[in-house]
Amino acid sequence: MEDYSVAVKLAPSSPGGYLGRGLAYVGLQKYDEAIKEYQWVLKLDPNNTEALGNMGIACMLAGRNMEAMSYFERALAAELDPQWRAHIEKWTAQLLEQADAAGGGKKGPVRGPSAGTKPLW
Repeated sequence: MEDYSVAVKLAPSSPGGYLGRGLAYVGLQKYDEAIKEYQWVLKLDPNNTEALGNMGIACMLAGRNMEAMSYFERALAAELDPQWRAHIEKWTAQLLEQADAAGGGKKGPVRGPSAGTKPLW
């Protein structure tokens, strides 16, 4: 972590140090801190595919699934490497499965009163 911080101090406009710190934070399970590092990279280079993919992973691990999906979609739009595309597609499928499971397999919005509540009309 210290080496990446030195790299950021020496070259604050270079994404490498921020990417490294982000990876280190993910390894330490400090996902919110990792997300901040990747935000710096994306501020410097909005189409940095490594940062977009890593941001998606950090958001997914932090339980921020909607954000993760957004970053994965952006990464897929820019990523050219077929292996990384396959990884990103796998992660998006996992997020979709989780969303489907959380919704009880239902498709579309739930209408009407929730179970256990009285209707307003």
